[in-house]
Amino acid sequence: IETFEVKTYTNSDPINILWVSDNQSWTTEEGKACDTAMLNILAHEVDGEGEPIYDFTIHTGDVSQNANRTFEYRDYYTYSRSATKNMCHVMTCGNNDLVEKKYSDAWAWYITAENQWANSVYSFDLGYTHFVCLNSNTDSTYVDGVGSIGGYANTDAFLEAQAEWFDDHMTEVEARENKTRWTIVFMHLSPFTVTRE
Repeated sequence: IETFEVKTYTNSDPINILWVSDNQSWTTEEGKACDTAMLNILAHEVDGEGEPIYDFTIHTGDVSQNANRTFEYRDYYTYSRSATKNMCHVMTCGNNDLVEKKYSDAWAWYITAENQWANSVYSFDLGYTHFVCLNSNTDSTYVDGVGSIGGYANTDAFLEAQAEWFDDHMTEVEARENKTRWTIVFMHLSPFTVTRE
């Protein structure tokens, strides 16, 4: 039996986020390595009063190498239990979390979210901060009618529709009587990549 606290935030409360990504554990040993890393991070997370300093975890994708490999999801929750059992946990579908590297259908099996526009496209508020998760993948669930939903001619059309949804959504957020101080947008792939040759 585990417990967790539903915290109420004010406009002056800090929000501390533990950000993780791309663990992609192929084997039990790799899952245990993730557990060791998580335990070391959380060993240093207590403030002077014995309270955890992280309010929740954002996982920005690639829990698995392929969503067909369901044991990777079980391993993730087993070996990340030090963070997932008593802390809120939000996730993003990564390109490796797609079934056959194509379809985000499995994401609906593992993750459900309120205010969801598409798989791994959703928003929520926490205190004075608004969070938006976007789907940055080439996702055949929404393209060419191949997946369970389909309807978009190509990946660009799906991403453009998402951008339109995001614009409309942020217009609604900006129109609120109680304004958010920050908006944090997260997704699996970054908007740009910096590399070194």
